Amino acid sequence: MTTQAGKAGYLQRLFESADVEFRAGQVAFGRTTTYVEWHGTMTDPGDPSGIDVPFGIVERIGPKGEWELYFDTLPVIADQDTIRGLFKVLAS
Repeated sequence: MTTQAGKAGYLQRLFESADVEFRAGQVAFGRTTTYVEWHGTMTDPGDPSGIDVPFGIVERIGPKGEWELYFDTLPVIADQDTIRGLFKVLAS
């Protein structure tokens, strides 16, 4: 997502389609860039199991005020066995 409208639209769709809770993680300050780690859980209202799914977002604020979001949403789209399998492939 490269535009403010695209980022805002994505977040709006995320919040409209799921119950999301965030908490701040680590913050890293560089000379020109700041990174903020966010941990969250998401419950899909369409899923009757009501299981909370963890995910992460890294927020980057650049030297000219650029705002970037990096999403670690693998747990939202894959079960734990699939994730373990993918990490085994990456480690080999």
